[in-house]
Amino acid sequence: MGVSAGGALAQLLALDYAGCVLSLVLISASSAVPGDRELPASTEEFMRFVSAGHVDWTDADSVIDYGVAYARVLRGAGARSMRPPPAALSER
Repeated sequence: MGVSAGGALAQLLALDYAGCVLSLVLISASSAVPGDRELPASTEEFMRFVSAGHVDWTDADSVIDYGVAYARVLRGAGARSMRPPPAALSER
């Protein structure tokens, strides 16, 4: 999985080690190599979240809440609910 610049890095590693990679999940990443295929743009919901989201990295509850909200934005509005809830997993 790669988000943003991590998505570009994941693509490059997948190209260099193709025999070790079954699939990639790229989030808000641009193509790491030149090509004629355009990637879809980020959704408005995602852009609103990343521009307005706030997390206090010194507060565990704030970090968990941010992670849960981020996971919900990434999965999209039409996705089924996650079980167990992400916050429950984060607290383990």
